[in-house]
Amino acid sequence: MKRFWAASSFFNTRTRLLLSKRTKVAICAILATFLAWIVLSQTGWLFGIFFVITITATFGLILWVLAEDLAGIKFLTIPALPVFYLGAFLGLAKSLVLSPVGIFTAGLALGTSFYFLLLTQNIYNIAAARSIGLVRAANVSGTLFTVIAAFLAYGIVWVSGLPFWILVPAVFLISFILSALSIWSTHLEEKISWLDFKVAILLSLILAQIALALSFWPILSLIGALVLSIALYVALSLTQFELQERLSNRVIAEYLLIGVVVLVLILVTTRWGG
Repeated sequence: MKRFWAASSFFNTRTRLLLSKRTKVAICAILATFLAWIVLSQTGWLFGIFFVITITATFGLILWVLAEDLAGIKFLTIPALPVFYLGAFLGLAKSLVLSPVGIFTAGLALGTSFYFLLLTQNIYNIAAARSIGLVRAANVSGTLFTVIAAFLAYGIVWVSGLPFWILVPAVFLISFILSALSIWSTHLEEKISWLDFKVAILLSLILAQIALALSFWPILSLIGALVLSIALYVALSLTQFELQERLSNRVIAEYLLIGVVVLVLILVTTRWGG
């Protein structure tokens, strides 16, 4: 009987802790929604000020939400993707000059997606300290959010109409940051190894070369961002399969098919008459 009550007490404690963590995640997502509404309603220098405040506050909130297992390199790698995602979301939304209804919808979309992104980062945070069974699901979710963040960031670069000599380095930098984070999440080591950096650099160079080619191609702005995002998805997925020693000819063929679909997308959306 004593063992039963001890086990019951342990279960209740774990449940309260889980609810507490989820409550914190929900609070952070709700605050991100309200901050997004405030930031996107500003113009000129006020937008810049509120943008910096929002990014800084969100970083602090993430540390508060996930503080229980944060240590070492995770102080940087765990909050990095949510903060990057938030900044890229706000940047692209502002670039598109949304209406009040659009701003309201964008805030809701950000808050909802941010909630699930934080849950994913929480799994990484725990899995880096002890073994849990949700890592593979988190890798799928993490890759998805990485690709979405890439699309948002690439979209800012493409919509801005930058010359190729600025656009290409910008794409390289965006790709490097997101690739390094994604590769680290595959094995969750105590540091980002030199091999991780080399692989991230290689993938970023590939993405930069694709961006250079697209910069001379008469393609719609957001389609260019979408093509780069899909290319990043293929590159990261194949890299993760290789690092996990699960890469096979079937997997390569599946992702080559995605490449063919992207090529068709480019040809169909090209403004041949422009």
